[in-house]
Amino acid sequence: MHFLRRYAVILPLTAVVSFLSVSCSGNKITQCQKIFQITNGTVNEIKTVTDGGRNSSSEALLKTADIWNKAAQEMEAVKVNNEQLKKFKADFTKMYRDSSKSTRDYVVALKKRDFTAVDVGFKNLQKSYNPEKDLVNRINNYCSGS
Repeated sequence: MHFLRRYAVILPLTAVVSFLSVSCSGNKITQCQKIFQITNGTVNEIKTVTDGGRNSSSEALLKTADIWNKAAQEMEAVKVNNEQLKKFKADFTKMYRDSSKSTRDYVVALKKRDFTAVDVGFKNLQKSYNPEKDLVNRINNYCSGS
């Protein structure tokens, strides 16, 4: 009798723990997918606007800045409860905001023909999206390890 009572408690408890671990990992996967949708959508939009990198006109650059700004807003709106994903979300948001601002500053310098500012703006622009490759690799590794 004591044996049955013990298993009557342990079995449902085990089922609940299993369900929670599956739910949490599903939640992590869903949250990863939301972040991936934004990052992949951003890359695709920028490729379209810049004709795969062949169009670097002021107009294309300003559209790119708009895309990065929109991506930052979308990323901020993603609800995540996983601490590591919160960090990734914050890093992507910062990168998108910095890239948007740097791009706009660069275009302003180009239009003014302020070549010192163009040089600084170009370096800031490169610096702003420099973390992208590492950030993408880290989130891919984290999310695939679920």
